[in-house]
Amino acid sequence: MPFNRFGLYSSIVRAVQTKGYGEPTPIQIEAIPAVLSGRDLIASAQTGTGKTAAFALPILNRLGPHQAGPPRILVLEPTRELAAQVDEAFREFGQFTSLRTALLHGGVGLGQQRKALHQSSDIVVATVGRLLDFLNEKSLRLETPGARPRRSGPHARPRLHRQRQKDRRSLSQEKANSALFRHRLGEDRGTGAVRPSRSGADRHRDRPFGQRIRDPRRVSGKT
Repeated sequence: MPFNRFGLYSSIVRAVQTKGYGEPTPIQIEAIPAVLSGRDLIASAQTGTGKTAAFALPILNRLGPHQAGPPRILVLEPTRELAAQVDEAFREFGQFTSLRTALLHGGVGLGQQRKALHQSSDIVVATVGRLLDFLNEKSLRLETPGARPRRSGPHARPRLHRQRQKDRRSLSQEKANSALFRHRLGEDRGTGAVRPSRSGADRHRDRPFGQRIRDPRRVSGKT
């Protein structure tokens, strides 16, 4: 199944081809249509199976051209290294679009990151601590982002849980879509899972809980 079968814009498919991607991985086959349709979901798969592309490609497709104003997408990452990787992926997949991305993480000054926010970034990739810095100083507004993917790992769960509580107080659950992507550790390294999220409004709907998928492949360089 080639990537153009997902209904992605030609500019995004061109970027995928430029990166040398061939067939989508199982996690991408399951997750891309879900994100394209605006569904909340939880996805779990081993590192190296293409999780970043699984949410970045449909997000870029849904955004369309650049729009001035507050960010429309928030991506939370547990470490600045992962945040930098995801930011790079968004820039590469969106290189033939007009979309703008801002990377927010600690360990550096606020100046350049604040400047990127003031230039109307469509996508913000952030670590939790630095995100809170900008929210507290009111340099960043997140009234109605279109989607809020998060990546989780064993070390990130407590802090991300606290951030979720802040999100619920400051963001409209009815207008935002959420996705949680986490890497799997342990002996079941050949499996992956995608399921609809049961959080927020979905708790009040009778929806199928999703399905597990077999993922026997490890694709080097796709995270």
